[in-house]
Amino acid sequence: MTQLKFNIMMAGSHNFLVSSNLTNFFAIGDFLNQDDFYAIGWHRKDGSFVIDANVFTSDGKRLFSLKNGKIDFNFENSQQLNTVDDPKRGFHSVEVVDKNGVRILYAQTLKRRIAITSGDTIETTVAEIHGEFYDKSGNLVAIGTDNGLTLHNVKAVMGATKTGSLGAVNGCSDDEREFIREFVMKNLP
Repeated sequence: MTQLKFNIMMAGSHNFLVSSNLTNFFAIGDFLNQDDFYAIGWHRKDGSFVIDANVFTSDGKRLFSLKNGKIDFNFENSQQLNTVDDPKRGFHSVEVVDKNGVRILYAQTLKRRIAITSGDTIETTVAEIHGEFYDKSGNLVAIGTDNGLTLHNVKAVMGATKTGSLGAVNGCSDDEREFIREFVMKNLP
């Protein structure tokens, strides 16, 4: 059995697993224009996570948008958002299901032991994101499982600081990098 090992990319006390990176922040997709798939994830001071996203079906139909972790636009009028916060356990979750109860997106915080590329194992709080994510052309751009978000040919920023420093940047224009710098300076604790 192969054990995944993760790079540490600006990891903090609360993290995400994105494309084999343990990171405090991520932005993927068309986050500048926000008219196609995108997802941005970060943590608040209390350790709870926030996800902004546009979510599409595999045939390119826009289902809903999340802003500050809450449904902002609900194009199908069939999703519901369930949020659970349990500060005593350090647990936070967000779930979006369709009118039939089928889970579209699920994210939760967990304490996990993570193997890192040095061969060591660290314990950290991780927000796992589950689901299949498509762009408006119906292309699969990310899959979220217990092993993190696996990215498929999509622009990405993984890791950032409050001062605007960025970690790994993949396929982003100068304008997109500047947008993320301004975003993290405004939103990261």
